[in-house]
Parts: sequence; structure tokens; C-alpha cells
Amino acid sequence: MSPYRFLALLPLLAAACRPSPVTRDVMWTHFFKVTEMEAAVIDGDLARAKAVSSSIANGDSIPGIPPEGRPFEVALKDQARIGATAPDLAAAGHSVASIGMSCGNCHRTLNRGPKFPPGARPAPSDQPVSQAMILHRWGMDQLWYGLIGPSDFAWRQGATAMQDEATYAELIRSNVPRGDAMRAMAAAVKQMGVRGQNENDPVQRAILYGRLLATCTSCHEMAGLK
Repeated sequence: MSPYRFLALLPLLAAACRPSPVTRDVMWTHFFKVTEMEAAVIDGDLARAKAVSSSIANGDSIPGIPPEGRPFEVALKDQARIGATAPDLAAAGHSVASIGMSCGNCHRTLNRGPKFPPGARPAPSDQPVSQAMILHRWGMDQLWYGLIGPSDFAWRQGATAMQDEATYAELIRSNVPRGDAMRAMAAAVKQMGVRGQNENDPVQRAILYGRLLATCTSCHEMAGLK
């Protein structure tokens, strides 16, 4: 996540949560680090994902949250410890998704948390590959906001985006090395987007998001993008 995107969201998050200054600072740290871990997994950087996960696991507890929010913080740190020792990107991705679910469950229980602005879909591009990848990255962001918000609207925006341009049939030529496997992964992404469209259960959303992360990183590795 770029610092510019984080700074743009900060006033909206602050207005929604309204915690004490000390609580707010620790919450921002958690938000930034968890989103950085998510980005590291998508980028295929296991070492960075594990390092960030370790810093989350060993970071300060969130002060000032009500007692009913504490079990979710415990779950978050437990998942971060798992992520810190993840043997591969798929495991790190599942850890990210579980952390995001813990955040969302806490926000839902306490009836507070970040309110993300409706995101505009990326502008059309005359470069098909770039267009498809940018749309998918935007879709993953929306799914992520849907998990941690939690936000049904953001989640469904993301699920819709993952269904668009997901087969890449015209983008991956038949003579491309591993092209068949990449096309199969793209088709799987589309099907996960279809499934996610009507998925309401937080646990199932987290599982689906973890699978999407694993598929993204596997496809990027095959394409030589990491």
C-alpha cells in the first residue's frame, strides 16, 4: 500500500473510529502493517510478508478497546505469529486473510471501525494486459476493505471486479510457457469472484480471499513477475 493511499484514507478512518489519541495511533499502526503484509503477499515477497507479520505479532497491544474486543486482538496476534513462520506464500496469504477477518469481526462487534469511501473502478486502458491486472489489483483492494471494514458493498465491488477480464484468453497466447496453467488460474479467479458475490459469512470470505491471494502469487510467479 502506498503512503499516499494510506494518508488519503486516514481522515475517513479517524472520523469513523473516534478512539482516544493513543488508541488511534496503535490502530493506524496495525492497519498500515496488515495492509503492507497483504501487499507483500500479492507482490510475491514472502520474506517481507513474514517480517511484517512478525512485527504485528510482537507489536503493542491496542489500548483502550472494550473487553469484548480483546478476543479478536488475541486472534489477530495468533494469526500474525502463524504468518511470521509461513513456509510459503499460500500460507502467508491465508494468515493475511485470517488477520483481516479478525479486524472485521472486532469492528462489527464493537460497531465501529474504518468506513472506506466507494472506490471508482480504474479507467479503461488501451493496453489489455495492464487493464486486466490493474482491475484485478483494484478488486483485491475492495475485497480487503470488505474484510477489515467490514463492508458488504466493498466486498461485492471486489467480487464483481474479479469476474471481469479474468480468463485472459486473448492475453495469454498458446505458445506462452505455462500458458495453459496460467489460463486455468485466471479461470479459477473468475469462479472465485462469482462465488464471492453472494458470500456473506466472514469465515468463508476469509478462506476465499486467502485462496485468491495464493492464486495471484502463483500466476505472477509463472509469468515471471516476481
